[in-house]
Amino acid sequence: MRKIALACALLLCFVLTGCEEGECWLCWGDRPNQGRLTLGLTAAPTPRADVLVLAVAAVALLDESNQWQRIDLDPPRPLDLLPAPGQPGGQRVLLLEQERLDGGRYKAIQLIVDAHPASQASYVEIGSARFPLELAAVAILNASFDMPRSGALELVMDVDVHRGLARLDASAPLPESLALTPHLRLAEIEDSGSIAGTVTPGLRDHASCNLPTGAFSGRVYVFAGRGIDAGNALRGDNLPVASVPVQPIDGSYQAFFLPADDYTLAFACETEDYQPYASDGVELLRFVRATVRAGRVAPADF
Repeated sequence: MRKIALACALLLCFVLTGCEEGECWLCWGDRPNQGRLTLGLTAAPTPRADVLVLAVAAVALLDESNQWQRIDLDPPRPLDLLPAPGQPGGQRVLLLEQERLDGGRYKAIQLIVDAHPASQASYVEIGSARFPLELAAVAILNASFDMPRSGALELVMDVDVHRGLARLDASAPLPESLALTPHLRLAEIEDSGSIAGTVTPGLRDHASCNLPTGAFSGRVYVFAGRGIDAGNALRGDNLPVASVPVQPIDGSYQAFFLPADDYTLAFACETEDYQPYASDGVELLRFVRATVRAGRVAPADF
């Protein structure tokens, strides 16, 4: 009887939907021409904050016909982006998991974030103090990707907290709230790798890397392509696609979720009050180059 009931249910499903065998979304849950999207967020460690939580209320995706496909999250999902103290990064916090999405090409992704001081749903922690977080601009990324018409796609969006976090009033001794300018980067997990290496003690001991506070400010800047050098780095559009801290004890570093391609890396020492990626606030001490291949770790030592 159970086999007969199942056969009848399948027959009814095929009749109602006109699907071919294996495509009946009423029975199996997947509509024709839809894939499943998993989207995670990640951020590299920064001395500017210990905790940064974004409360994401929705994700909108712009398709080829210039129509926004919106996925609402009710209630808004609070995501703690920064790695735990002492962790190098490389973790991603899932925002969407196996979400159904029409197949085709998409041109942009927007995060709709609850970042209002009144709600304090998004916030930053520095030491024992907590500050409301506001967005200084719309969190939208113009980046194309192809959603399969069946199967799955895994994406990760890197939020450059080190570059984007700032006080709303730089002259105030203590901020009432902080602002994040959303500098975003998208990568497909399947097509991404990482770069890892060490910085020699001679470079780590450079005077410009050791601040008067005793803090170590060494960081590795990752630039796209091989044509970056001291003459053009941090000038015009030649800004890093990512930056990661260097561990002061052993000099190790690792940059994650980099699309397979060629990169130039620079070991940088940042001044205490520098503007992010400004040429007058950073000393670039050495350049190396690396090629990232999907699923692999490319070595690059300074």
